[in-house]
Amino acid sequence: MSIKKRIDQKGRERFQVYVWDSVAKRSLYINTFDRLQDAEEAEFDAKKRLRAGETARPKPAREQVSFDVLSQRWIKGLSSVRPSTREDYRKAIRRLKPYIGKEFVADVTRKDIDKAISGLSLSYSASTVRKTITIAKMVFRVAIDWDMIDRLPTGGTRLALPKVRKRIFRPLTREEVANLIASAPAEWRVFYLLLVTTGLRRAEGWGLVVSDLDLDAGFVHVRRQLVKGRLEDLKTDNAQRKIPIPAPTIKALREHLAHRVENPLDLVFATPEGKPIDASNFYSRIHQPTRVKAGLPTLRLHDLRHQFCSQMLASGRSVKYVQTVAGHADASTTLNIYGWLLPGEEEAAVADLEKWLGMENRAVYGRQERVPWVPNRRRARRCQTLAA
Repeated sequence: MSIKKRIDQKGRERFQVYVWDSVAKRSLYINTFDRLQDAEEAEFDAKKRLRAGETARPKPAREQVSFDVLSQRWIKGLSSVRPSTREDYRKAIRRLKPYIGKEFVADVTRKDIDKAISGLSLSYSASTVRKTITIAKMVFRVAIDWDMIDRLPTGGTRLALPKVRKRIFRPLTREEVANLIASAPAEWRVFYLLLVTTGLRRAEGWGLVVSDLDLDAGFVHVRRQLVKGRLEDLKTDNAQRKIPIPAPTIKALREHLAHRVENPLDLVFATPEGKPIDASNFYSRIHQPTRVKAGLPTLRLHDLRHQFCSQMLASGRSVKYVQTVAGHADASTTLNIYGWLLPGEEEAAVADLEKWLGMENRAVYGRQERVPWVPNRRRARRCQTLAA
């Protein structure tokens, strides 16, 4: 019998409903009711759903929330994420608000996503648009986990996201590096020298404290970074590293420490008032005038990190070493960014191809003498006979 009568602790009759699932080969509990009539109706509905191939229990009504509300709930629960990362998520949600912010998550369609991409592409760069849509997908995946929707509204054909053009870095010459450092204000020349000779990220350089410098041993310890005036942990464990410092940089750092401005955080580099560096102010007041004075049309502070890595590879250092000092998660990241800078690769590849074709070039008094291709020994003997 699928309806069982039970007496509870207060002496009242209760009716428990069970139905047999022929697929699962077991009895399924449905619910408990005070009246027999309600129990019979529940049993009839459960059997009807099973015959229709549905679940025996009716699914509870899904919560209807807007994309903006769900996003704020999700961000609020990210306790293990850095504050700067949460702020990036909030900015992306604000960019999406005019398009899908007020829409219920279950009502957002692929057409809405395509309209958002088109609208964002008119005001933002390709990388910002792609990052925004990626964060939107993260919110929709949370909606799936919380049983608000069944699938992503971004499914189907591939999204028409704008393409990000890869920025090719041209390594600076020795004269350009020296001119850049000389063009910087006197109190900031050591900062530029440190970035060029250690490959630090700009936030890592601004986040150095005096205890991070071991000038007697010739090392700098990278332990944290400065983000919007706050010292924060690095993104990955690989980013925490120890980098050797060349003698000229050690000498410049000693002179800088002797005259630096005291500050509450004990930062190596701070403003004249002893405050942490603000990135936008530094770019507008220090870096841009320095770049213009040095005669460089385009140069970011991050390009000095590229300069360091490219110089290490050009001097013969291994990819594993460059990965370690750069703080990359694995060597594949280093290869993807700087693999094209490996010295002699192009010349060696062309030489190997010509050797395989049997057409090596020999320099003869500045001229190129081409050796004929001889495919096998029989052909070689025939050539020698004809020549005789």
